[in-house]
Amino acid sequence: MVIFYTNSSHKFILLKCNRNHILEEEGIGLRKLGVLLSAIMLVLTIFTPSVHASQPPAKLAPLYIDGQPTSYISKIIDGQKVSLIALRAASSALKLDVTWAPADKTWVVANDNHRIVLKLNSKVAQADGKSTTLPVPAQNINGVGYVPLRFIVEASGGRIIEVNTKQLTVGESVTKRTTLILWASSSHHEELIRYIWDDDVEGLKSIMDDWHELTLPDDAIGIGPYAFANSTQMIQAFLDAGFPINYRQSSYNGLMDDSGYTLLHSLAYNGQYELVSYLLEHGVDANMPTISGDLAIDLAIQGKEYLEKGDHPFEISDVNVRLANYDKTIELLRKYTKFDLYFKDNKGNILAEDEDIVPDSVTVQQALGDPSGNSYQISMTFKDPAKLESITAAHVGETIGIYLNEKLLVDPMVSAPIKGGSLAISGQFTEEEANAFIEDLKQAMA
Repeated sequence: MVIFYTNSSHKFILLKCNRNHILEEEGIGLRKLGVLLSAIMLVLTIFTPSVHASQPPAKLAPLYIDGQPTSYISKIIDGQKVSLIALRAASSALKLDVTWAPADKTWVVANDNHRIVLKLNSKVAQADGKSTTLPVPAQNINGVGYVPLRFIVEASGGRIIEVNTKQLTVGESVTKRTTLILWASSSHHEELIRYIWDDDVEGLKSIMDDWHELTLPDDAIGIGPYAFANSTQMIQAFLDAGFPINYRQSSYNGLMDDSGYTLLHSLAYNGQYELVSYLLEHGVDANMPTISGDLAIDLAIQGKEYLEKGDHPFEISDVNVRLANYDKTIELLRKYTKFDLYFKDNKGNILAEDEDIVPDSVTVQQALGDPSGNSYQISMTFKDPAKLESITAAHVGETIGIYLNEKLLVDPMVSAPIKGGSLAISGQFTEEEANAFIEDLKQAMA
């Protein structure tokens, strides 16, 4: 199976591993998305401790099953605080058939793969023929049958977790607030995800009702299952179902933030050369950015850098193969990517563009005065020296952002007007980063 693993800059690496083991990341820090995105979202237990009687009742965390809001209640029963859901609501949200047998006061709850038998006022239930003890009995409340929420979700083949989400609040300014929600998926959705992870195309086709199912986030990871495609056959199955090739999801119904990755972004970051090539052949837009401004080629470069750091679970031979795939992916994407260079003030006004730069003037060299030898300097010359002098004179004491497309590369502080037309940008660039910048800049000026 496969999962996406976030590194310290909050990118996703496709790993072959057991789904139930979400890898830990070092140096948690939002990449930029991002998504995506506080670490991988915090996973807790669905049941919370009982609160002291003198405290006000805690507000119920919203429950979403397969992305849809679903009602439930929380009660203190036998001194235990427990979340309960009406069987009617559970059957609808989890796609279950429910039958009531009044003679022996039992409910039979079933789907294609699971059968559950619940007896009124009994803690003992049968799940797929095995006896299990409930935290509280199945019961009748005001004429409605209720069962423990976690039990009915998991016994029917689904999953449920608590998630701390980052939601947008729009007012005089756009801010983010942390909100706790209960996020559950039905057996149907779990099966759909499993088919994608296992690259079982026929299995996926047999159960997928609508391409929108591919966009429903997979609990703690917070991104749509479409990002887990691992073969051209699976991608084609998506497209045949109507999945838009450039689909980008930056937030699911305002609940879960992610990096705004398209399928191409995910595959490029993982160096999936064959799949990236397939998407490009089918007309995917290589110039669509994530919400943080990264293009597919940026993500491929960043994914390669992460792999080169050595913090990965792969064998050395496998790493070499992956690095070769990254190189081919980057080279291919460069042919499809349009680069535009902008110089902007801190208000976003464009001060100069790539057409203002002498094409052959861009060079890179080791930064002077750096004893570590790890910093590099990018130099370029303006066609009109007076324009550079005018721009810098008007912004002394301010920063000027240098952007490639919508991605901020560096925002140096202007200490004095620059005369003569020559501009040097020093910073914590690696040699590879500086050379990649030059290649992109040359293409922008082509």
